[in-house]
Amino acid sequence: LTSNKGFATLHKCCKGLQTAGSKVNRSTGLHVHIGARGFSEQQICNIFVNYVYLERVIDSFMAESRRGDVNVYSHSLLNKKERLIECTNHQSIKSVFCGDRYYKVNIQAFYRHGTIEFRQHQGTINFNKIKNWVVFCAKLCAWSANNRLDHDIESVNEIPFLNDSEKRFFNARVQEFAR
Repeated sequence: LTSNKGFATLHKCCKGLQTAGSKVNRSTGLHVHIGARGFSEQQICNIFVNYVYLERVIDSFMAESRRGDVNVYSHSLLNKKERLIECTNHQSIKSVFCGDRYYKVNIQAFYRHGTIEFRQHQGTINFNKIKNWVVFCAKLCAWSANNRLDHDIESVNEIPFLNDSEKRFFNARVQEFAR
């Protein structure tokens, strides 16, 4: 997706899938790839470190099937936290995951596609959910160019790279899953 034209195409695709009667279930996932060929070693490391500090709050706006370490195709980064914090380049991140791509954030995609893959989101054909998750992932990557968290984020309102509208969307998701 590039610019708003990409989102317009995505919107048409979602409408088409809905019109065709497409369905998702607990076993489906939404994977987002963010192009990373131009990212510095520091930015790549920052993305993984920032995600691990955000993971618990991200879990709060995901379906139960995509939280914690319950999904075999999107394992938690939290049990790798201390090792990730020490990483200095993409090779050291790769070694943390021992070649396994089934984590909420996948470094293996960097070697195959030149991307960072975000695997945590549950399957959906809802345009608004997809768009907001894509924006979240893209903003996380952009913010990570010059920023690195050093503590867990406890709420959506503390996420530094989201604007007020995006925070409202994700807070509504938190409330929806809290019911």
